[in-house]
Amino acid sequence: MDTVTLASKVFETSQSLHADGIFIDGGGVGGGVVDTCRHQHLYVWDVQFGSKPDYNTVTGNDGEKYANKRAEMYGAARAWLKTGALPNDPEIRKQFLAITYTYDRKDQILLERKEDIIKRAGLDSSPDDLDAFVLTFAQPLAPHQNAGGDYPHKSLVESEYDPFAPERMVA
Repeated sequence: MDTVTLASKVFETSQSLHADGIFIDGGGVGGGVVDTCRHQHLYVWDVQFGSKPDYNTVTGNDGEKYANKRAEMYGAARAWLKTGALPNDPEIRKQFLAITYTYDRKDQILLERKEDIIKRAGLDSSPDDLDAFVLTFAQPLAPHQNAGGDYPHKSLVESEYDPFAPERMVA
């Protein structure tokens, strides 16, 4: 699938689900998807897996230091699993259990490279579905009132003033 088609699918999905936010892996060809989505006036986060982590945004794993954003997102996902739930998907489970980590010279957690995981664990394909899941932990998001569907909502402005009230319509 080309980047323009993928960006169109992202747009359609965001319109139908009213997502709180959209995180896109901006590495490689993902940069084109980010650019096209922004051209369609979607507010998206360009997440670079190899970038520096944001230690102040991860919850549930205090004191852990990560070598990059990828390790940080996986750490946040692992912490979330203590209280969260995923569908019973054997492939996602296999991908999660295949990941190993080590420490770099600064004692920061560094995940095994995807290419090495595929070879060592004998995965059928790259753990892209798992990467998509952990992308949801890139930054904290505040839910908006229309998240997840079309719901009637109370006006954001409350006032007793009615400019069209009969007493105001007298000339």
